[in-house]
Amino acid sequence: HTFLVDPYLVRNFRIDGVVAVVDAATGSDTLDRQFEAVSQVAMADLLVLSKVDLVSKNMSGAIEIRLRTLNPTANILQVDHGVLPHASLWDLSGMRPQVTSEQAMAWLKPAAPELVFSDSLNNLSGFAPSSAPTALLPKHDPRIGSATIVLEDPIPPDAFDRWLDTLISLRGPNILRVKGIVHLVDIEIPFVFHGVQHLFDPPVPLHDWLGSTRQSRIVVIGRDITRSELVYSFEMLRTRKTPELCEALSE
Repeated sequence: HTFLVDPYLVRNFRIDGVVAVVDAATGSDTLDRQFEAVSQVAMADLLVLSKVDLVSKNMSGAIEIRLRTLNPTANILQVDHGVLPHASLWDLSGMRPQVTSEQAMAWLKPAAPELVFSDSLNNLSGFAPSSAPTALLPKHDPRIGSATIVLEDPIPPDAFDRWLDTLISLRGPNILRVKGIVHLVDIEIPFVFHGVQHLFDPPVPLHDWLGSTRQSRIVVIGRDITRSELVYSFEMLRTRKTPELCEALSE
């Protein structure tokens, strides 16, 4: 917050990314007890899972799955005996001035293949074919919701502004993060945008955008907002029915 509003800091510094360190041994208990820790995980660009050498692979795997459900787009690094590549801590954000289109897309897409969660009673015989990696259902963090929308056609600027203004005005304090690559009608170059609650970085144009696709991708992570509400707001953006969005989010 301070880096976004302090005039001196804004002129002289920029946030390269948010790093959250999660203790593999005690992190799960911390997430259970302190919702602030859950919010920090949901907002991070990089999650460092420390002390994995002190726990079993099953335990470190379970907490990694929980972190992945809270923040699908963050990279997760496991630290064994305190060893961490220094280079992995830099160039995290898709908002840096010289960001490439490839880097910006990587910042928005899930950092790992989506897992199919199942309980331990499924496929007891072992004969059913598996079409995707499976994992035991992680501990649920019901106050955090996230959703992504991909729009194939450019968005009218006024429709995008109304959607974003409505979302922030009605649910601003609960928007942990909103970010995306957006193509607007009559503007050739897409831009990357990013905001936390009601504070937004200046948009960054992607001058090196290649190909003919005009696809937009937007990710929202919210607190006390259900995934279904976020998906519904995206559908209002798709159909440009902002009044219905106001009614849905204000209920």
